[in-house]
Amino acid sequence: MLAAQALAVGVEPSCRIKEDVVSRRFGLGLALGVIVLAGGCGGDSASSTQAGTATQAVTKAAYIAKADSICKAANARAVPLSHQLSRDMGNLPGQHTLTDLGVLALAVARDVDRLNAVRAGVTRDLKALDAPASGGAVAYLALRDRGTAATRAEADAFHALAKNPSQEASDAASEAAAATTPINGKLTKAAEDFGFKACGQPLK
Repeated sequence: MLAAQALAVGVEPSCRIKEDVVSRRFGLGLALGVIVLAGGCGGDSASSTQAGTATQAVTKAAYIAKADSICKAANARAVPLSHQLSRDMGNLPGQHTLTDLGVLALAVARDVDRLNAVRAGVTRDLKALDAPASGGAVAYLALRDRGTAATRAEADAFHALAKNPSQEASDAASEAAAATTPINGKLTKAAEDFGFKACGQPLK
């Protein structure tokens, strides 16, 4: 959050971003990491295609095994990206000049963009799997889409803050980051309820 201050001419005003947003964003085992895995769990596979109607019955156990395998494969790329985002988010709280805040916000926006690129591959991989007839898989995939939409909105908000640092842009970025927390909790619970193992674990 930006703090308006009267300073001498030629000195940029200092800026502040909400610290509680950062703590919420990265509380309980890196919130974004859970979205990457619990919400998607995969990578950019050349063999990924759009999901179609299953031509044969798929057991829940077989589906979970394939999805969890995708999640494990995603860890190698997602973990370091999530940790970098955590570090860059941690630089935001406190007083900054508008120029510095823009630089810090751009680093966060690019971090989220990189994780969203992984998430796009995850989406293709999971939707390419034949899912069991139970509604649990459908509900899980719908929540994953909501999580992806939330983090894309977060990236957009931080890009906007980086381009034009202001009180309004800072508040919008803080709100966008905070909005990822509720969906993250729902994703984790849905993954656990369905029976996922790797796909229900936060990044560490």
